[in-house]
Amino acid sequence: MPEDVSINVSIKERIDIDTRDFPPLHAPNYKGNKKLAIVGLASTTRDAAPFDDPEYDIWSMHMGPFLLKRVDVSFEFHNPDDFKKPQYADKAYYEKITKMEIPIFMRKHYDDIPTSIPYPIETIVQEFGRYFTNSVAYMLALAFRNNYDEVLLYGVEMEHGTEYVDQARSVIYFIGLLMGKGVKVGVPPICQLFKNRYLYGLETDQQDEDIQKIEARRAELQGQLRQVSGQVDAMSQQKYMLQGAIAETETINRRILQMDPH
Repeated sequence: MPEDVSINVSIKERIDIDTRDFPPLHAPNYKGNKKLAIVGLASTTRDAAPFDDPEYDIWSMHMGPFLLKRVDVSFEFHNPDDFKKPQYADKAYYEKITKMEIPIFMRKHYDDIPTSIPYPIETIVQEFGRYFTNSVAYMLALAFRNNYDEVLLYGVEMEHGTEYVDQARSVIYFIGLLMGKGVKVGVPPICQLFKNRYLYGLETDQQDEDIQKIEARRAELQGQLRQVSGQVDAMSQQKYMLQGAIAETETINRRILQMDPH
């Protein structure tokens, strides 16, 4: 390997992490389940999680404990001081987490958030590297570390065209590690996380043909829009002319009424 190239831990080493006899990094009151559901906040699939199945641990983040039917462990990696600022969108969020009754993994323990526990960031980064771009990636790494046999994801879309598209890469990366370890990983059928319409290279012609059809349709619609816009402009001009004529008749009418025939 060239001197200017390095990797933190090889894929093989990461897949074999559970054989290193490390103790699991569980939150308090861990039930000993081997199945986990990570539930994000996307409304498309979050409510389909197995909340009523006691064999599943339910993990969520941020507002999850206040929106979902059941959450066993929450995750919040932002600085809680930010939630106290006047410009923060949900000004009640800080007060909510200070009264949280379930464990919440955070940067460290905060006395004003009694159930907060430190996320083992140093251990996780040492074992997995620094490829963490969102909360779900941290959760998946901990799931890997805690030797779950099954991990399901709900409410985690990160679909193309949103601000989360770049963040999805680390999520897919850790899902790959879990699958390489033999963990059963599942997402709802409508989830966009693993959607790919065309096979690269093998279906390029079909992709190009579909794109051309879409572009042709867009050009057609843009032409119709220009035509309608021109009609709107012409009608607007006619509208102003009619309004002016009406105003003129009102002026004449007032003059007639003001004239004294005697």
